[in-house]
Amino acid sequence: MTTELILKRVLKAPRPLIYTCWTTPEHMVHWFMPKPHFVTDIVIDLRPGGRYDSTMHVEGAAFPSRGCVLDAVKDRRFAFTDLMTADFQPVAAPGLGFTATIDLSDHEGGTLYHVTARHRTEADTKKHEEMGFSSGWGIVADQLDAYALGLT
Repeated sequence: MTTELILKRVLKAPRPLIYTCWTTPEHMVHWFMPKPHFVTDIVIDLRPGGRYDSTMHVEGAAFPSRGCVLDAVKDRRFAFTDLMTADFQPVAAPGLGFTATIDLSDHEGGTLYHVTARHRTEADTKKHEEMGFSSGWGIVADQLDAYALGLT
């Protein structure tokens, strides 16, 4: 087994719009969690070491997530982790303990959307997949595309 989970999709929305939706709290609230779940309290500081915080709401329970931006290349790449908080401060007990990289590139059908979730261990990878990474992040990709297309 690997410590990576990967999701690739071709989204119809243009790459700059997909990037904007990923990096702007006002947009993320509309698509980030598979419905009927939702996210609030989003803070994104796009500099490396900046905050990447949110609270996920699932079946009446709130799950705060504190993280750190690792990389932000406008319209191309966004990477974050829950292994650290702002200013690269390590966390004692991370949530899922993973790093996500969202790579965006042009595609004849719109945008090639490539998500890589890297985990510390194979057990963490398995746990994330069992929690629904492939299906959940796939639903979120569809919601992202529909929302972004509605902005054009």
